[in-house]
Amino acid sequence: MDLHLFAAGDTQAAGGSSSGSQPQGKNPSRAHSYPIELTSANWRPLSHSEKFRLFSRDLLQWETHLSLAIDAGLSLATSDRFFLGRGGYGFLRRTGFNVADEANEMFFGAFLFPTLFHEDPRYIPMDHGTRRARIAYALSRVVLTRNDAGGTELNKSLVLGTIVFSAISSAYYSPVGGSTGAGVIFANAGISLASVAGFNLFKRSEERRV
Repeated sequence: MDLHLFAAGDTQAAGGSSSGSQPQGKNPSRAHSYPIELTSANWRPLSHSEKFRLFSRDLLQWETHLSLAIDAGLSLATSDRFFLGRGGYGFLRRTGFNVADEANEMFFGAFLFPTLFHEDPRYIPMDHGTRRARIAYALSRVVLTRNDAGGTELNKSLVLGTIVFSAISSAYYSPVGGSTGAGVIFANAGISLASVAGFNLFKRSEERRV
């Protein structure tokens, strides 16, 4: 799940000018979401429909499915999830399960829980600060997030969403030979949260070079 570059309502509709100005007669707060660099300066809360678009657009992008197919190929080459088989059959099964995982994770982490808890599911970079402060901020976004009112609160959407995603994922992996149980669910959730923290650090370093 990559929500790092999604800002909403800051560009014109597709096919328009890229100057950043809004078309006449269009309410900026209801403009469509586009993948532009999100910063604290251009942040605004997402509507419920915009949060749903984060979920649906991710599943419709060809880049998402290419990434999932590459991951399936690597999984096959390293015999990861061996219970899904080998050869072309194993590749197709891994790809299918990857798509299910992506849909599952995005539904809870980008749409449902952010809507219920009125939280922003996107990573909002820290615009200024020392190296240490920016690293601490990037890591803290796993447990803290910005709510729709602009304040900071516990990142319930990410934490609970990851646990629920892991539990559901375990339920459909179990019948085909995957491990199950509370220990596996929380271990997988911990790995997912750690990967989010790592991506935040990578994003922080990338911003620092700009």
